[in-house]
Amino acid sequence: MSDQNEIQDVECLNGLAFSEAECSRGMRMAIMSACFGAIAQTMVSDSSIMILYAGMLGGSRFVSMCTTSLQSISLFVLYIPLAYFVGRLGKKKMILPAIGIGVAGLLLTVFAPFFGSSAAGVLLVGLAIFSIAMAVYLAAWFPLLRDIVPADARGRFFGTMRFRWQGCSAVFLILSAMILKWNSSMAVLQGLVVVAALLLIGRLVCIARIPETPLAREVKPLGKSLRAILSDSRLMGFGTYLFWLYAFAGATVPVVIIFAKLKLKFNDDFLVLLSSCLLIGSIVGFLIGGKMVDRQGTKKVFLLAHFTFGLLNLLMLTVQNNSTFCTYLLIGIVSMYGLIFAAATIAVSSEAFALAPEEFSEMGLAVCLGLYYAGLGFSRFLAGWVLDSGMLAESWNLWGIDMSQYHTLFFFFGIGVLVTCVLLVMVPVVVTPSKSLPQVR
Repeated sequence: MSDQNEIQDVECLNGLAFSEAECSRGMRMAIMSACFGAIAQTMVSDSSIMILYAGMLGGSRFVSMCTTSLQSISLFVLYIPLAYFVGRLGKKKMILPAIGIGVAGLLLTVFAPFFGSSAAGVLLVGLAIFSIAMAVYLAAWFPLLRDIVPADARGRFFGTMRFRWQGCSAVFLILSAMILKWNSSMAVLQGLVVVAALLLIGRLVCIARIPETPLAREVKPLGKSLRAILSDSRLMGFGTYLFWLYAFAGATVPVVIIFAKLKLKFNDDFLVLLSSCLLIGSIVGFLIGGKMVDRQGTKKVFLLAHFTFGLLNLLMLTVQNNSTFCTYLLIGIVSMYGLIFAAATIAVSSEAFALAPEEFSEMGLAVCLGLYYAGLGFSRFLAGWVLDSGMLAESWNLWGIDMSQYHTLFFFFGIGVLVTCVLLVMVPVVVTPSKSLPQVR
């Protein structure tokens, strides 16, 4: 039986306000909306397309890194207040206008070349608008799904959703790499951005057809919710651990792409292919991550992630040129990074959902995951600033091997990740399988 038929056969629990047919239709629309919208989100935060586009517009390495960090920084800054307003304004009333604004922001980036010397600035403004809109969308997305997904169908539903949006994004990136191999002009990159932006309209149409429960009569005051969350030492300890882990591990792949473009002189189509390998690795990582969490617990998964992140960053010190050996090594490192990053994300979401207090669940998730996004976003932001600041030596020598400023960053990331292993004591490990909720778009 196919995944779609399995979802159609799900029986809604009595706790849900909708009929079986309404729930099934809503879940199908949710999966379709994830597939339509994930391409744009992946393009902005996890692919080389925006990095290449920024470079063509004359943007510095700092601008290129900023393009990958804006979604995470927006979530860190806005997640908490947005989580509060979801209960006051309504989920779809926040999501639908946000998607429309996101389309406008992404389309603005297409017109950036017409602004001459201000092109890079216009690109960042458009991406900032898109990122803020996606933060609004994500804040209301989980509560909307909670209205339609029965507890006994969550694993099957989120597994199907995750696999499909990742598959759609991977196919899009592979096709993009093939197109760029044929023609890597500015117009082609603009065309890819336009396609991703227009696909967001499909997300808007699908979400509009998802049923939504009425607003709750009572919403707890923001101050009371925050005080309760900030006084929760286990939740805040875990959030602090996530911040430092991803502050060192979060910028590696974007720096690898810039390194491959500017230092190793790889073609643009190969850089997009690298992004595809990252996503394929993520698909595998999500498939095995859930089993690892269930069988080994989150602490062992984080321990594995620590040592693997550290090893992969240090392994980048051996990539010196664009020879066949270094090319395959680079592909292997990026693919493995995607795999481990995805497996760790399963552990992050599982632990966060288990730790968030029932009474303030939305706010607890917002604070905990906000610190995760803070580490991820600021890692990329600061890496870009450091590359353009001139504080790193252009070249240096390690045991007779010539190193670049990019290798300096990889060395710093690797050592930093390994050192933060001491913070594993802040991971409480209270995961139960029923509270595991994999990452979705």
